[in-house]
Amino acid sequence: MISETLFKRLFHATDITVMTGENFSTQSRFMFDAEWGGYPVNKITSLKTLKSNPEIFWKYIKHVKSSIKSVKPNLGHYSLIDMERFFNLVTIITENIDGLHQLAGSNKVLELNGNINETYCIDCKNKIEDQNDPILSQLIPKCPKCGGLLRPDIKLTEEVSHEKALKEAQDVSSFCEVFFLVGINEYKEPASNMPYISKANGSYLIEINEERTSLSDTVNEFVQANPAEILPKIALVLDKLKSKHK
Repeated sequence: MISETLFKRLFHATDITVMTGENFSTQSRFMFDAEWGGYPVNKITSLKTLKSNPEIFWKYIKHVKSSIKSVKPNLGHYSLIDMERFFNLVTIITENIDGLHQLAGSNKVLELNGNINETYCIDCKNKIEDQNDPILSQLIPKCPKCGGLLRPDIKLTEEVSHEKALKEAQDVSSFCEVFFLVGINEYKEPASNMPYISKANGSYLIEINEERTSLSDTVNEFVQANPAEILPKIALVLDKLKSKHK
């Protein structure tokens, strides 16, 4: 299922990049809603709704935060931690907002769409550092400094990807030697540009997903598999290869 070419590339690589999407989190049984309470989620999670109907906005955000608390990183998350032993740099680029990569222990995570567990004021930008702060349990959380509305630090419907994370992601994509695309069902800009940046600079692209995607014919290698099952196997084989050459 996994080619010898991939393991040769991994064996000699120093820097790898892994980009993860929605299907990676669903392996932890965290499901993304398309609709909630009779409303499309993309309308609820908008700056317009936060300002005009903050109650329903925060009810949904609290629902998501509660759902995330009930799930744990899967074996795929932990296998990426194992791989950190073999390379100078393993960078995770993710479109997910659940923070599961950090919970698993990944050292370098670039969150293109932010993290739902981080909160700040839309007016004075004051950050709420403690996610157990009683302020966040209010029906409509308000900033303790200025009284402004609080919001999670995620990309809302009208917004673009987080600029700093996007710039770093583009940079690491341009110099990594192996680029994993894992659990991404649908490629959207600007994330969809990064595999092309990487391949143009000589990286080996491998896509791991349960279904083929719009990039499956572009990558160097497509593996049709459950990411949470195949990544631990890759890490195990890599461990054996490295151990033999110590």
